[in-house]
Amino acid sequence: NTLHWEWSDNATDELAYYLQNNSSANVTTLLVNATFYTETNLTANTLYSRHISAANLLENAYSETVGIYTLANPPAGLTGISNSTTTISLNWTGSGTRYAVERASDSTGSWNYLKQWNDGLASASFSDTALSAETTYYYRISAYNGNGIITANSNPISVRTAPFLAGN
Repeated sequence: NTLHWEWSDNATDELAYYLQNNSSANVTTLLVNATFYTETNLTANTLYSRHISAANLLENAYSETVGIYTLANPPAGLTGISNSTTTISLNWTGSGTRYAVERASDSTGSWNYLKQWNDGLASASFSDTALSAETTYYYRISAYNGNGIITANSNPISVRTAPFLAGN
């Protein structure tokens, strides 16, 4: 995961720029007139707060601190099982703050959201109910980071609901 930090070079007599964390510890030192830095090898879906310090021989000038989350990893290991003629249970692993669940009626059809950010799905499981018996459904999952930015989709899976048994 990476974050790209940008700022305006408003200083006229800086000797260096420092990208610093919340406790003003240097993350990196940058050359005079620098206006960006890409920070790499960061943890997924983690809040990073940074500010810029423009330094000269007499003093340092500080920008406001800005906080942003890295992207969550796309969900992985999506599995589904038909619990009955009308219910499919999904499970996956991921680093999301919340998750989006999509369903399609065929592998090339249009996807419809069952859950999105505002629905507040924070667990890595979901049960889809009120389905039709002996019907195949297709699912894929996306993760949101703490800023509500969505990731790429998981690999899609197909699950078929159980048949309706006469006499039940």
